[in-house]
Amino acid sequence: ESASTSTIQNNLNRLVATGLDIYISELDVSLADDNAQKTKYEQLFPLFWTNPAVKGITIWGYQENQTWLPNTHLVRADGSERPAMQWLKNYVATTNLSDLT
Repeated sequence: ESASTSTIQNNLNRLVATGLDIYISELDVSLADDNAQKTKYEQLFPLFWTNPAVKGITIWGYQENQTWLPNTHLVRADGSERPAMQWLKNYVATTNLSDLT
C-alpha cells in the first residue's frame, strides 16, 4: 500500500529484464477506506495485467474475516462487493489483452 507506483513499475521492469515469467502472488491491498483501496488497485493492477511477462496474478484472499490482514477483503461478510472488486471485475472483463500487444 505504501510503495509508489513508480517504485513498483521500476521493480517490475528489473524482473522483466531477467527474461523469466513473472507471477504476482498474494496481491492484497490492506486499506480500510473503500475508495483508497479502489484507487490503489486502479494504479497497481494494470501494471501487472498489461505486462506480457506477467503470466498470472493471484489475489490473496478476498472475503472479509477470511484474510490474513485486516481490510484486504474485496467482498464483505454480507456478500456485498467493495468498490475495488467492482472495478477489478469490470477491468478484467473489458480489457482486451490482444489489443495491448
